[in-house]
Formats: sequence, structure tokens, C-alpha cells
Amino acid sequence: MNCSTTIKMLKNLVPKLLCPVCTSDKDELSLHVFRDGSAGHVQDGVISCNGCKTWYPIENDLLEFIPQSLMYADDIKQFSVRFHEELSALNLSAINNSDKTNDISGQLKQREHYDEWAEDDKLSYDDFENLPFWVANDRAVYERWNKLQNNPNGWLLDVGCGNGRSAIRLTSPDINVIGIDISKKMVQKAISRAKESGMHRTRTFMVGDANRLSFKSNHFDYAITSGVLSQLPNVKQTCTEIQRILKPSGIYFGLENNKSMFRGIFDLLSKLIGIWKNETGSDPVISRKMLEDWHVDGPTKISTMSSVFLPPNLYNFGGEKLAYKLMKMTNGVFYAFGLKNHGGLIIFEIEKL
Repeated sequence: MNCSTTIKMLKNLVPKLLCPVCTSDKDELSLHVFRDGSAGHVQDGVISCNGCKTWYPIENDLLEFIPQSLMYADDIKQFSVRFHEELSALNLSAINNSDKTNDISGQLKQREHYDEWAEDDKLSYDDFENLPFWVANDRAVYERWNKLQNNPNGWLLDVGCGNGRSAIRLTSPDINVIGIDISKKMVQKAISRAKESGMHRTRTFMVGDANRLSFKSNHFDYAITSGVLSQLPNVKQTCTEIQRILKPSGIYFGLENNKSMFRGIFDLLSKLIGIWKNETGSDPVISRKMLEDWHVDGPTKISTMSSVFLPPNLYNFGGEKLAYKLMKMTNGVFYAFGLKNHGGLIIFEIEKL
């Protein structure tokens, strides 16, 4: 098999990575390519740590960059058999994913939820994001964020990338986007989506843990989460990690359910009509004050706005264009009446100073 290491996308990414096991920042990682992929990606291979000797599989363009205890056990066994000769030549021994010294119950719960949602026949995540409400919302948010994503050669980390929605809809197409998610099935969908949209050249997706970002400090220009913080067991830890990996003047973009006076109405109608499912973490709704509390450890500049002043279900009765017009109009009306902080969604940008 081809063992060339002239792969552009992952070759440029490796210097930004930290081994999830030993977390060494001494450039201990090596990329070994078993088979080249398209658009500068790796079809099959491994990334190995020269320090702790842990290795991480790349199969069908997908890197599992997580501690062994979080890896998909059956997939690792099959990978080890398939590439036994290559692994032996590199002196890489079998992975032992039975070591669960850290509590990973929260990550496993989220992985199970989103693996299931990725293949739900009744309402998949793909169906969910293509509702007129979310199409209109994504268009409005992108119009806001695109003005701030002004570094065409920049790097953006999409934390909790899911099926690639944020990487495709909410980020500038020229920026290099690295997406991580705990659900392998969601990551597979994101990779396929990037290929189908023609954005595979600047998009890389991997299995990763939002609770501990396996990237070096000060290496990203931007970061983004969309509906992710409300799903996490320790939001402050993730926010701290995001600030760590950002460069000075880097911007963290976020979108979450807003803790507003209309929250109860939105949630009630969503449950009654049941247009989407949710697996909430420790903080299902988020306010500006909570964002400020989570970012007290480092100097930041926080900007927020809210959007969506009607129950989301109402936007779905018309098409995408009507939903967008209705959203812009109602936002303007409620802002005029002094209720600008009470929309159903909070949209924020947090600059690292």
C-alpha cells in the first residue's frame, strides 16, 4: 500500500493535535498513510503517538481521535485485523479499550443518543435541520457570522459537528474547518455531506470529545458550537477548552436555547407537536449571565443577541422564504418593544482578548 505522507489536509492538521491519552505538546504525533484519499485526505491509516505509543485509526476518511475507552470496540477489532500487516510494521500493538479509569458515562450517553438519531427513520437529524424554521434561522445566523469570519486562510473548530450542518451552513466555505463529534455515525454523515457539497477540500471531520479538546493551545482562529452546550455535562470545562485552543483575538461563535420569559411556551409546544428530539445536559437553556460565568477564567469580550419570538412550529407552516421573512419581521417588532433579549435562541460571539 502507498505509505506517502504528502497528504495536505491531515498533514497540516497533525501539528495542531494533542494526543488524547498523554496530552503531550512536544510534536509527538506521526501520520502513517496506508491509502490516500481524495481532496488531500487520508482514506486509511493511523496517527501514532511516539510518547505513549497509543495509535488512532483512520478508516474511510474518518479519524477516531479519542482515548481507547471511548473507541468503538468492534470497529477497532476489525481495523486491527484488516491492517494487521501495516500495524505490525510500525510496531503498534492492539488497542486495549477496557481501561475506563475516567468517568465516561456522559459521553457514552450522548454517543448512543446521536448514533440513534443519525439513523432514525421517523425524524433524522437531516430532516430536523431542513425544517423551514432551521433553514431560515441558519441563513440569518450565517449572514451575521460570515462578516466576522474574515480570514480566508483561517482554521475553525466545529465542536459537536453532528452531520456537518454548521460546517456547511454557518461557516465561510473557504475556511479550513475541523469538526469533532462523539458520534461516529454523525461524523460519517458529515464526511459524506462535505463530499457531496464540494467542500471536502476544506473540511475534515473526526470522532472527538468536547469535554477535552485534543488540540494545542492558541492554534485556531475560530470555534463554533450550535445547540451543543445544552447537551454537555460540564459546560464550563468545554468553554474553557475552547478559549484555550483559540488564538488571541480568536472568536467563538455559538447558538443555544435562550433562557427567556417565553421559554415555557416554546418548550410546551415543541413537546406537544414533537418536531424534534433532544437529549439535554446540565444546562438545557442558556443566558448571557451563564456565558459570562463560564468565561471568568480568561479575558473575553462577549456579544449576544436573541432571535425567534414566535414558537418555532409556526415558522414551519410556510416555506423557507416565508419563514425567513417572518423571522426577520418579528425580530424587528419585538426589538422595537424592548424585548430584544427574550427570543427563543441566544446567538453569541466571544472574542478571546
